[in-house]
Amino acid sequence: MFLNNLTADELGQKHLMGEDKTQFIILESIFGMQCYFNKNTVFDFASNVVANMACLADCRKFMVDHMYIEAIVVQLVSKYLNAHRRKFLITCLRNILFEYKKFEKQFLELNVPRGICKVLIDEQGLLKDNLHEDWHKHEAK
Repeated sequence: MFLNNLTADELGQKHLMGEDKTQFIILESIFGMQCYFNKNTVFDFASNVVANMACLADCRKFMVDHMYIEAIVVQLVSKYLNAHRRKFLITCLRNILFEYKKFEKQFLELNVPRGICKVLIDEQGLLKDNLHEDWHKHEAK
């Protein structure tokens, strides 16, 4: 809760981002815990913090350079992701996509549009019966 409140504004985000040798260490640790403990609800707060940190342009660039998008999409297409994490990971992905024009090539290499389509199919509740046969491969795993 404390980290979520701390990162709610730009000053707190910059403080958590760090400087020089410690830059992004806390973000890396929080995101790593979120990914590793993906079924443990104790670490749901991490998705809030990561989404808040994605509001800073420097953090978004870091996330793109370190392939956070791929890890986020992998989590989002999981059937076992709870609603809290899903909400804030979608927010994080939205924030990262503000950098699309600068990093279009990297986004296309990571197949971000396909991943987002998978998320939208699941999030909007499209049923397997309603999808065209070619789209069945895009449903959540």
